Amino acid sequence: MKVQEAARRMRRLSWYVLGAMALLLYFFVFRRFRIPKLDHPGMRAVPSILIPGERHLIDRKPPERLQRDWVVLFQGRDGGVAFSRVRGLPGETLRIVGDKVQLLDRKGAPIPLPAELDPRSLRVYGRIPEGRYFLLNEDLGAPFADSRRLGWISRRQVQFRVLFALGKAR
Repeated sequence: MKVQEAARRMRRLSWYVLGAMALLLYFFVFRRFRIPKLDHPGMRAVPSILIPGERHLIDRKPPERLQRDWVVLFQGRDGGVAFSRVRGLPGETLRIVGDKVQLLDRKGAPIPLPAELDPRSLRVYGRIPEGRYFLLNEDLGAPFADSRRLGWISRRQVQFRVLFALGKAR
């Protein structure tokens, strides 16, 4: 009798633990991360990670400080949204030397850019202000705006971070 009672208590306790774990998953994982099917014309700006019609793992609340090479969806000042890759961080310097564009870290060391940029295409250059970022499309010919046309992008304009593609949506 005592063994059966103890077994019943253990089962009840395991249900409580399972329920608590489900609540933790909901509040700390599912509310922050989503797996939507992304299909937006702006996905062509970052073809290495954004595959139209496939599901992607996104972080709806990226950290306050973005990291280089993250792919983000941001809202432009005109209200439109676009995908782009973080290339320049606050405190770094975007400068023009002759007919070349260079990105320098805080210590002045060069950071390679994915392609040669035309200095005439830049709207802004100089030291990247705190809380702002230099975003650049992988496909420089894509008809979607990035920092070349919009200038520095503030952290508040970033809506989410794309972590990776998961595969075909069903």
